[in-house]
Amino acid sequence: MYPRCGIFIIKVIYYIYMKNYFLVLVGVVAVVVLMVMYVSGGAPAAPLSPEALNTSPLPATPAGGIVAPSVPQAPTGRTVVVKLSAQNKSGESGTATLTDVGGNTQVTIKVSGEPSGVSQPAHIHVGACPNPGAVKYPLSYPVDGASVTMLDVSLDALKAQLPLAINVHKNSEEAKVYVACGDVKL
Repeated sequence: MYPRCGIFIIKVIYYIYMKNYFLVLVGVVAVVVLMVMYVSGGAPAAPLSPEALNTSPLPATPAGGIVAPSVPQAPTGRTVVVKLSAQNKSGESGTATLTDVGGNTQVTIKVSGEPSGVSQPAHIHVGACPNPGAVKYPLSYPVDGASVTMLDVSLDALKAQLPLAINVHKNSEEAKVYVACGDVKL
C-alpha cells in the first residue's frame, strides 16, 4: 500500500507543478491527511477530555492557594479595600481590593508610580506592615501597576488568619525590597 501512495503523491505534485492548479493542492492535503490516518491505524485521534485540556499554570491548591490567574469576575458579596502605602521611598502606592466571589476571594491590585513594564512580585503575608512575615498567599504579579488574582479562600477564612498584610516587591531580582504594603483589616 505504501509504494502506491508514494507514487500517487509524486504524480500529484508533478501535476501541481506543471498545471499550477489550486484544487489539486487541496487534493494533496487531503491525501496527506488520509495517509496519516492510514499510518495511525485508520481512525482520527480520540478527542481529549476536559480534564486533559486543563492547562492552567497555577492549579487550585486544597489548602487555599491560587485558583488561577483570572479575568475579573462579577462580585457576589462584600468588598474590602486595603490601602497600599509606599515603602523604601519607592513612590509607589495604591490599593488592593478583596472581593468575595462565590466563596473565593478576588484580589485586584492597582498601584501608581510603578516602573513601566516591570513585573513586581506581590503576596499576602502573615503579620503587619512595614515588616510582614512569611508569604501566606502568592498573588499574580502586577505589571504596569495592575493584577487580578482569584484565591481559593473566603474573606471569612482570611479574617480568621489575621494579622495579614499585602506587600508588593520591587522586582523578582530584588524581592527583599518592599515598594508598597498595606494591612488587611476585615
